[in-house]
Amino acid sequence: MDSLYWIGKAWAISAVCVLAVLVLLRFLTPWGRQYWRITREYFVGPRSIWVWLMLGVLLLSVVLAVRLNVLFSYQGNDMYTALQKAFQGAAAGDEVVKRSGVQGFWMSIGVFSIMAVIHVVRVMADIYLTQRFIIAWRVWLTDHLTKDWLDGRAYYRDLFIDETIDNPDQRIQQDIDIFTAGVGGTPNAPSNGTGSTLLFGAVQSIISVISFTAILWNLSGTLNIWGVSFPRAMFWTVLGYVLVATVISFVIGRPLIWLSFRNEKLNAAFRYALVRLRDAAEAVGFYRGERVEGAQLQQRFRPVIDNYRRYVRRSIAFNGWNLSVSQTIVPLPWVIQAPRLFAGQIEFGDVSQTAIAFGNIHDSLSFFRNNYDAFASFRAAIIRLYGLVDANEKGRALPAVLTRPSDDESVELNEIEVRTPPETG
Repeated sequence: MDSLYWIGKAWAISAVCVLAVLVLLRFLTPWGRQYWRITREYFVGPRSIWVWLMLGVLLLSVVLAVRLNVLFSYQGNDMYTALQKAFQGAAAGDEVVKRSGVQGFWMSIGVFSIMAVIHVVRVMADIYLTQRFIIAWRVWLTDHLTKDWLDGRAYYRDLFIDETIDNPDQRIQQDIDIFTAGVGGTPNAPSNGTGSTLLFGAVQSIISVISFTAILWNLSGTLNIWGVSFPRAMFWTVLGYVLVATVISFVIGRPLIWLSFRNEKLNAAFRYALVRLRDAAEAVGFYRGERVEGAQLQQRFRPVIDNYRRYVRRSIAFNGWNLSVSQTIVPLPWVIQAPRLFAGQIEFGDVSQTAIAFGNIHDSLSFFRNNYDAFASFRAAIIRLYGLVDANEKGRALPAVLTRPSDDESVELNEIEVRTPPETG
């Protein structure tokens, strides 16, 4: 019952907080305004009730996942503590202590089996519901933007605006897939669940930090370094470590947004040049223009590689830093808690749960650092789709030549001025 109450309370608080943050992003950030302009109609009106219900169910799945992780940490504590008691009883020849440890171990295994079944069912249901939501959203958005592109002959009139866009076909096919998947710069995959998406991944990380902070706070002891005491050292260590690592990651990863956008743009331009050559193959063959066309293709392809090299170098630096940070912190909770274990202040199960809580807080706080490149790629997809929507609106706003049927088969021109060529002396 305690877990059910916790899940309900956490879901209600999370729903209010997520909605408030999304509203703030909508009004305070450029990409939030662009995002809302692209897909606003899907989240408003009577038909949007199903959309919000599905989002609520997916949020419930996220909250349940966090609660299960917390319960798994307690189960691990009980299991390792029971093993420790069984070993101590066997070593001391105390049959009562040994039997108590053995019984506790098997009981913890039974609890684990029940939670494992719940976990598997939750993951399978989570993937199914997430995929159902993503597919429905993609179907709607593809239909919506296709109609918007065709409306008012925008597909043709876009060619005459001041800032033309490249490859609207790719934006409708590929960028919508990326946009609705919400996992970064990659299209949707059948295995994607809520944990793979940027939105629910961020929500799960924040809930995990709050949930495991209480555990780590209670398990943290005082650390003495050169005569100086640091109370709750474990908690403050992970907090400071991740904060510094995240700031450095943002500095390293910031150029990835523009590099990702240029990578999509340059590849699209090169692909369009290839398609144009294929469609004009007969004409090129007649005038033997292979050399000219080949030179133009090389001219299009060279910037693709130059930009991609910069993209690779920056990605290696970003991923290398993140990997170094993640590996360095693995033994840290064991090193800090080992003296307390050796002194008999805590049980081995407490050390194990400390490592679990420490790892969960570290991974959750590192979510934004580790996914900065995914945010950058997703931002590029938003820019491209917003460019399509904006170009369609500007194209429809251009002056149009209006024609009306004539009753007497005459041709009448209004507001037309005819001038003769200037005289030459």
